[in-house]
Order: sequence, then C-alpha cells, then structure tokens
Amino acid sequence: SVPQWFIKTKFQLKYERKKNYAEAERLYEKALSIDPEYQPSIYGSGLVYYFRNDYEQAINKFKKSLILYPDHLGAHIAIGKSYFLTQRCKQGIPHLENFAGAVPNSPEAHGLLGICYEKTGNLELAVREYRYQLKVAPDTEMGIHARKRLAVLEPALKR
Repeated sequence: SVPQWFIKTKFQLKYERKKNYAEAERLYEKALSIDPEYQPSIYGSGLVYYFRNDYEQAINKFKKSLILYPDHLGAHIAIGKSYFLTQRCKQGIPHLENFAGAVPNSPEAHGLLGICYEKTGNLELAVREYRYQLKVAPDTEMGIHARKRLAVLEPALKR
C-alpha cells in the first residue's frame, strides 16, 4: 500500500493548485510539434500525465526525457515514483537511488527506496533506507513510517 506521507508531496501540491492540465498539455504538445526533442517539454508533458494518474504515459515521457538528459533529477524521481505507483519497484529502484544519491536529505526518496527494497526482498537495504529517512525527517509522518518499519525489520534481520 502507498504510505500516507507519499500521497501529498510538496511537488504534487504545487501542480495540483493550478489543475489546468489541459492547457499545460496543449502548450507542451505545441512546443513538441515544433521541436520533438525539446527535453523540458517532454519532461513537462510527463508531469501532466503523472498528475493525471496516467503513469504509463508518464513513464514513457520520463524515459524519453532521460535519454536526452540522463542527469535530470526531476525525471529520475518522477519515473521512480511512477514505477512505484504501478507496483514495479524493481524498475524504479535505480532512478530512486540516482535521486537519493544526489539529494541525500530527501526523506521521500529514502522512504520509497525502503519500501521498494522491502518489496523486492532486500531487507538489509530497506533498513538502511528507513534509517536515512528517519535521520532526515524524524518528527514527520515519514519518520513515523520509518520507525514502524524498522521496528519490524531490524529484529527480523537479527534472527
């Protein structure tokens, strides 16, 4: 299940306030009709699909965006979240790792990595990521989530 702290991120709230996805999509498509390889419009179009919960289309756009600009952190976290939301953690892990490595104080990235590692059976790495999450966000919903998961996983690893 999706943890509550993941549901409403600052990133998502920024776009939800506007909710003019049709206009954003129209503008991105217009830009892409002029230059189909314009990475900012490909990425932006991916965000529109993401916020419309069309994760498959979002993933396709983010993949193309990353081909053109492999170090784009926004595309890495967005595709990682999209894979997470479509129950494909294994595919999302490299993108979440990329983002967490570049933005080590991101409790969201570490929490999602913890969940994905746990779902894929890598409990040692899950514990590591939950510890990072707890360290950078101890007094938040994310920290509470990390504490709960660590209370379950750490004793299991000691057996």
